Amino acid sequence: MTQHKAIAYAEDQLGVHRTWANCEAITVALADLYDQQAGFEAESRNLNHQIDALKDGLLVRESAVFPEMAPTAFERHMRLVIAKDENLTAVKRTLLECMARRDVVAGQIRAQENNHKGSVARLNELGGYFNYLAQVRMAATMAANAVADFPWQ
Repeated sequence: MTQHKAIAYAEDQLGVHRTWANCEAITVALADLYDQQAGFEAESRNLNHQIDALKDGLLVRESAVFPEMAPTAFERHMRLVIAKDENLTAVKRTLLECMARRDVVAGQIRAQENNHKGSVARLNELGGYFNYLAQVRMAATMAANAVADFPWQ
């Protein structure tokens, strides 16, 4: 088999560069998904901070209005105030939407990571096959050289 036939076989039949390009594309897609995930996590932290700030503001406002209320009654009152606050409800809704998008991206990441593992396994398999072919070729060359080197010929 000439070198050109070997290259054609590796490209056409085994798909070496196609597998490599697929693996690179998956790596790029994973990097993009990781960036998206990091953005959603940052947005979630920001929204949680906003929720805490809104709750603290409601607590300060209501404790100034009802300073003499019993602690148990005040807790019950605060639950109602928090549940009725439209700003807080809107931020919570935004947080849930953000978390849903983050979960979708997390699923896409798992799928791409599995695809990447498959591509890397295929590349490893091809590498082993090429090592095998190289050893066969080297053994054949060494055998031909050993026969040619005998002095009685």
